[in-house]
Amino acid sequence: MGTRRMKKPDALDLHGGGGTGLTTPIRPEREKRRFRLDGWPPFGWRGGDDDGGGGGGDGDDDDEQEFDPWEGLPRPGTSDLGMALALICICMLFVIFLGLYVLIRKSAVEWPPPGAPGPPNGLWASTAVLFLCSATLARGLAAHRRRQIGTLIKCLYASAALGVLFLALQAFLWRGLFLDGLLPSTNGYGAIFYALTGLHAIHILGGLGYLAKVVGGVHMDRARLGAETPLRLCGVYWHVMGAIWLVVFVVLYL
Repeated sequence: MGTRRMKKPDALDLHGGGGTGLTTPIRPEREKRRFRLDGWPPFGWRGGDDDGGGGGGDGDDDDEQEFDPWEGLPRPGTSDLGMALALICICMLFVIFLGLYVLIRKSAVEWPPPGAPGPPNGLWASTAVLFLCSATLARGLAAHRRRQIGTLIKCLYASAALGVLFLALQAFLWRGLFLDGLLPSTNGYGAIFYALTGLHAIHILGGLGYLAKVVGGVHMDRARLGAETPLRLCGVYWHVMGAIWLVVFVVLYL
């Protein structure tokens, strides 16, 4: 004789005894939320849970593909938000220095001050090099999406070489200005020139470090070309640095 299974009551009698008292429905047990953000894990992932265990999915669906964390699809918005906040802070820093430039220029009777050399023509070469670097990174991202490992690696190394060339050109320009007698302490023009170009050079140096990390990620697993998100965000960083340099370039030549 089998045991009878008790049916879970739909409501709880507050007064007991099956009377006509008030009843309150029993809340269903809430399902544990495994991920903080909606849309994760991506569709078709048969990976494990937060504790690293085996995942669900019966694997019968032919459209279902194995999810590879290395190839992309990170938790949506995390890296992009971090990069956006970093770039906003960088842009605000340059806005502050450009505001100082406006104040210094308005207080000056003549600009550039008498005896100060004008903007060096080498700034044109620096501008061309920086935009070539941005273009090679854009081409590298396109090669990554086409699974062209050879083109991707060439573009990454070319971008790194162009970034180093940009810094070398800046150092060459600073040396020439030093020999011409323009120092940061000479006048307001020298102070703002070295401040804007030096601040930008520091951020270019940081971009080279980020680019080196992306190159290392590609070499860790050449078969899968590394993750796309770091490469894409690295390109965004360099594009923004190119836009900031364009503003600095125009300001120095006004």
